[in-house]
Formats: sequence, C-alpha cells, structure tokens
Amino acid sequence: MSAKPHPSRIEAFLEPTQFQSFPLMTADAESCQSATAPLADVHASGRLLLRGANVMHFHLPKPLHGWREFFGEVGIIVVGVLIALALEQVVQSAHERTMAAEARDAVRAEMQENLWWLERRAQIEPCVQVSLVRLANVVELADHNKPIPVSENVGLNWHSKITSLRWDANAQSGRASLFSANEQRLLGNMYFSSEEFRRTQAEEEDLWSKMSFINGLDHLSPLDIHDLRIFLASARYRDGRAKLSIRRAHQWAERLQLTAANPNGVEKLGSLSAANCPSGS
Repeated sequence: MSAKPHPSRIEAFLEPTQFQSFPLMTADAESCQSATAPLADVHASGRLLLRGANVMHFHLPKPLHGWREFFGEVGIIVVGVLIALALEQVVQSAHERTMAAEARDAVRAEMQENLWWLERRAQIEPCVQVSLVRLANVVELADHNKPIPVSENVGLNWHSKITSLRWDANAQSGRASLFSANEQRLLGNMYFSSEEFRRTQAEEEDLWSKMSFINGLDHLSPLDIHDLRIFLASARYRDGRAKLSIRRAHQWAERLQLTAANPNGVEKLGSLSAANCPSGS
C-alpha cells in the first residue's frame, strides 16, 4: 500500500473554501468615461455647473478694448486718490486752525498778564525817582564832609513777574509757526520788549541791593562815596532802560489790540505814587 502524501503546511492551514476563485472586475467604456468626467463644467454663459449642486454665477474679467477704456479706468483711480487727498487736507487744515486758536489764546493771555505787571512797575516809577534823588543828596552831602541822614529801607521794593513760558512752549511745539508772518513779527517784538525789561529789572535789583550798604550809616568813607556814586549812575541808566522797555511793550500791545489784565492773579495791589512811597532816608 502506497503512503498518502503529507500535505504541505500551507494547505493544512488554509480552508478549502479559501481557494475558490473570484471573477475579474471589468468595466465597460461607458462607466469608464463617467468615472473620468470632470467634477464641474464651465458654461459659456459664465455659470459654474457643479455635479450634484446648484448653479453658481460668476463674472469673468473682461480685457480692455482700446486706450479709451484704459485711460478711463486710470482716470477713475486718479480722481479717487485726489478726492482722498483733498479730504485729508481739509481735516488737517481744520486741526491746524484749532491748534493755532488755542496757542493764540494762551499767548495773548500771557502777554496781558505781562502788561499788567509792567503797568504796576510804571506806577512805582515816582517812588524810584524819589529814592534816586535822596541817594544823590546823600552823595553830595558826604562829598562835602557834611552830616548825612541815616538811610533806611534803601532798595527796590518791587518785582514785576514777567514770564514767557506759554510762548516758549508753543514755539517749541511748532504751534507758533501756524500764525501768520505779521502776527509772528508782532508777537516776537512784544516778547522781546518784555524780556528786555525782565533783564533790566534783574540788573536794577542787583544795583539797589548793593546800594543798601548805606542803611544805618551816618558817615561815609571816601571809598563808600565812590562806590555809591557808581552804583547810583548805573541805577539811573537801568531805570531809563526799564521805562523804555515799558513804553515799547505798550506800543506793540496797541498793534496787537491787547490790554493789561490779570484775571487769575492773587496779587491785590493798590495804586502807588510819590506821596505814599516807602521812606528811603
């Protein structure tokens, strides 16, 4: 009896049903053609035909026909840009006018306050003249070895507050450049006159403080007489400069139609004259 062949390991592992054949998948020409068809068709009228979707319309760009259409398109763009620039210029001009008005109000208010202080200095001018005459008499008496009256309170007992803070701030920020050329010239001369007075006042106060060394003295040495005579001459010169600056400031204020005012000041000052000047001797 012949031995039965031993099955291979693969045949023993696989079931007999697993060896049945499967038919080949075939497709006809029509199914292949439908499988390769595009997902969408573009109709000549500009409609997008999607498979299984609604119709969607869109517009294809049209080429320009001739130079007339080209310049027409360019003209529309240019006109739009010009309109935008014009509107921007209108807004900028309105903003600059607002800034100029604010700067002008601040500067004019400051100049009115300066004028108010200059007028107060002009009011004490009779007292300054009285003190200068008294000191000249002291020098004359001491120069001839005559007794001199004992002097008290020699000095300039007054200070005018002159400021230019608002003008400087607006000039540095560029707002003052928004004024007209004539207005800038008038304002510049006005501030020059007030600043000239401020410097002269500082020099004048320094001289009066030096002349106060005679307070309480009943005798002056030759050196004291020499120094007092020099200080007195300088004080007279500075007084003349101060009066000139005050007069010029009022002239420019008249051109600017400004009047002295100090509505926010806390100083309550009465009128001064030679009759109620503090005694200097």
